[in-house]
Amino acid sequence: MSGSAGWPEKVFPEQIARGGGAPKALPPRVLSRPCWLVFSLSLLFWLLTLPLWGKPELQLEVTPRELKLGETLELNLNLTQIANAQGMMVEAPSLALPKLAGFEILSQQSSSSMVSSGQGLRMLIQAQYRLRPLRSGELTIPSLTFNYLENGQEQELMTQAVSIQVKGSGGVGGLIWLGGGLLLSGGIWLLWRQRRGQRPPMQAAEPVSVPVSASGLEILAERLEAGEDLLLLFEDLYTWFKDLATRRGWAPAQGATHQEILNHLRFESGLPAAKQEAITAFLNESDQLRYANRNIEATALRHLLALARQFA
Repeated sequence: MSGSAGWPEKVFPEQIARGGGAPKALPPRVLSRPCWLVFSLSLLFWLLTLPLWGKPELQLEVTPRELKLGETLELNLNLTQIANAQGMMVEAPSLALPKLAGFEILSQQSSSSMVSSGQGLRMLIQAQYRLRPLRSGELTIPSLTFNYLENGQEQELMTQAVSIQVKGSGGVGGLIWLGGGLLLSGGIWLLWRQRRGQRPPMQAAEPVSVPVSASGLEILAERLEAGEDLLLLFEDLYTWFKDLATRRGWAPAQGATHQEILNHLRFESGLPAAKQEAITAFLNESDQLRYANRNIEATALRHLLALARQFA
């Protein structure tokens, strides 16, 4: 046998055994995509289009919501976010509290953590503020808006407005009545004034204005040695620092957090390292005293005054 070109056709051994000739031509075979491959590709595309992080959730907590004039309240902002997959995190919003009408911002603390949960990685950012009402009556913490970036798009988180009831200090601590409701006066009033003078100072007393200079520290030191109320002295010292930081440009903005102040001093102020260390120690120890579950001691205030003298 020979082919069309004169060459002998190739005969396979199995064909010789069967007595057959050349194999018959088979139709071309078309491979179909397995269903599992189609499903896997679809699932992969769906996962890639998911946001890498879930939408952040913001909660506002205010305690207490009823207090007396001169007392303080705590405002907490809690931001949580769950990661859906590995990837870059969206830019978290800054929880800097704006100036609130009717309130004084006394202090701020912030923290962040990352923990693993059944849903994936969980990011938690907390900001704690200590506020003091400036007048009695019904005050409102308005709805707060915080912006952040997600996939290059600006998003916002909002909180609900919160009402705060502030009662007046009452001055005399209540009216004194006799018999059918007659108000005592004269000698009884003088007796009450005498006894009131013997009571220890109220913890909710308003701070006294202190000169924003090194001489202000000496005034505070003299009041400390004279035995004045330690909590009041601590608040006056902290107010002195805030005024000094504002006057010298240490604070990047009104109501800046401690960390924002320290970052500003480190990168933009040109302040000597020794003064930066003293300010850092002053702020850290102030936070420890403010949130400690114990009374402020005179030795702690003396140490704060010593730190303040290093940067005054």
